[in-house]
Amino acid sequence: MLGLAVPSLYCWLMKKNLRLKLPDSVPPMVSQSLAPTFVTMIIFTTIFVIKYACTFTPYGNLFTLVSTLIGKPIAAFGANPVSLIIVFTLMNLIWFFGVHPNAILMPYMPILTLVNLANQEAFLAGNALPYLTFAVVATCVQIGGAGNTLGLCIASFFAKSEKYKAMRKLVTPANIFNINEPVIFGFPVMLNPLYFFPMVFSPAIVGLVTYGLCQIFTFNINPTIAMPWVTPGFVTAFFQGGLSLLLVWILAVFIDFILYLPFFLIDDKNTLKLEQENTK
Repeated sequence: MLGLAVPSLYCWLMKKNLRLKLPDSVPPMVSQSLAPTFVTMIIFTTIFVIKYACTFTPYGNLFTLVSTLIGKPIAAFGANPVSLIIVFTLMNLIWFFGVHPNAILMPYMPILTLVNLANQEAFLAGNALPYLTFAVVATCVQIGGAGNTLGLCIASFFAKSEKYKAMRKLVTPANIFNINEPVIFGFPVMLNPLYFFPMVFSPAIVGLVTYGLCQIFTFNINPTIAMPWVTPGFVTAFFQGGLSLLLVWILAVFIDFILYLPFFLIDDKNTLKLEQENTK
């Protein structure tokens, strides 16, 4: 919200010609850099006044006011497992049609950050994690990259065609480290109707299964442990949640594999047939 409000106020004030005007003898580079001086002073003064006025509210300060009136409603809407599953399903849907999933992931990042910080604060204070189920589901809804393509890479080990025997040597090592562009563009998965169902709906199926397991079993997660995004999922799962989270991660990969396998076998069969026809 501030990212839109402050630039809008800046542009509006600049259009009102509230510029610092310097003599023509001043180099343009200098005069242009100093032109917004009055506008900047107005914006900073406005922010300080608002911040000071918030000390007289029941919230005590601006940050608590924003987090209470804006942060909590947003968190209530977005920081739950169902919303997480919907967002990652939409990410896979647009990725299938060629739009990078960051178009949806980036607007959702504030929610992910909020959840992670809340879990970290609770963990360090020795309290129960407020978003434990969310964290467990988040570990499993995207494995190997958008589209849960690690399951497809495992399915490629059942290939009979030369194309996919060669392809699996290329895509599997990269996908283990969450780099899935080779499989997305190489098979291809993108814009390939054969893989539409497993690619788009795997987060929903895996997410719902994981959510159900969270209602039955107890999990413990250390949210203060952060790994680089290229760290293999099984490593991150084990260090953050121990053996229990690792087993859930393995189950999620197995479900992804089962979802992709029948479609891959059809694709491999068609490819093998073409290869045999071309060798005649």
